[in-house]
Formats: sequence, C-alpha cells, structure tokens
Amino acid sequence: TDPLIDGFVSTDSMDIIHHGCTHKRVEKTDQIADWNIAKELLWVCTEHRFKENSWNCSRCEKCMRTMIPLYALGKLENFKTFEKPLRKNAEVLWWARKFSLRHDFVTEIFPFVKRHKPDLIPWLYLAVMIGHIRYRIVMFMPGFMKKWLRRYGYYVTRDEAADAYEYPQVTRIIKNFKR
Repeated sequence: TDPLIDGFVSTDSMDIIHHGCTHKRVEKTDQIADWNIAKELLWVCTEHRFKENSWNCSRCEKCMRTMIPLYALGKLENFKTFEKPLRKNAEVLWWARKFSLRHDFVTEIFPFVKRHKPDLIPWLYLAVMIGHIRYRIVMFMPGFMKKWLRRYGYYVTRDEAADAYEYPQVTRIIKNFKR
C-alpha cells in the first residue's frame, strides 16, 4: 500500500490503514523475525514462480532486502520460504546482481548490520560497489547491445522482460475464466 492512495482505495465499509510507515524495512523485518507464522509463510518476492517448497526466489532485490537483515540477526535459517537462503557472508554478493540506486535500502541496511553482524559490512560494501558499477553499465548500455543480449535470452533489467509483471498461473486462470 501507499499512504497517498490508501484513502482512495478505501470504501464505505472498509478502511485501508497504512500502518507502520514510520518504521524502516529493516525494523519491520526485525519485528517479525520471531513470529512463527512469518517463518512459515513470509512471501516478499515479486519474481518467483510459485514452487511448492518455497515462495521466494532468494535472488531478486526484494528477497535480498529481506534476507540480509534476517541473516544479520542469525534467524534466516528458521525461515522456510526462501529457496536459497544466505549461509555465508560472501553470498551477500548476489545482491550486486539486482542492486538499484533508486531505493534507500542501502542507507538503512548498513547501520542495522553494523549493530547486529559487523563482520558482514565488508561484503556489503563490495556488493554495493559491484552493484553500482553494474547499474551504471546497464543504464548507459547502447540500445543495439541490449537488443543483442535479448536475442540470446538475456534481458537487461527485470522490468524489460516480456513477463515482468505477469505470473503464468494467474494468466492461465484469467484465460480459462474468459472462455
């Protein structure tokens, strides 16, 4: 939800309340880290394709933004919904693949990790540096190179993929419903 549109989405019989907007993502993650229901059902991923054993791909930016604080707290291994949870500090480098400068997560993750798992800080710095370089390369990559990469099955950003905002299961249900 978004505090700017919650009032417009609300109806006469239902109020949408944007609760917790004063807390940062890492603080919210810290709060739910001990909840049993979160350990069983936490779903943050927007890219995963609904596998039976896990709900989160563990590699997209949202998964990494959730797994890093849980890993820093030492509670990630209790969460069953991540396909490939972080097990070593070096695995934080996966974050560099999906790193984006558009989000303020970088500014909130460093103080949190410094407080809870200081030995992870050098790996986060390395991930941010690699991610920043990758982000700049992708931003300034010529169009013909992006086209060439797409021809061989690569896409440059997740938003440019053909099915960027579609889940095949949902699309199938909608198509079957229209018949």
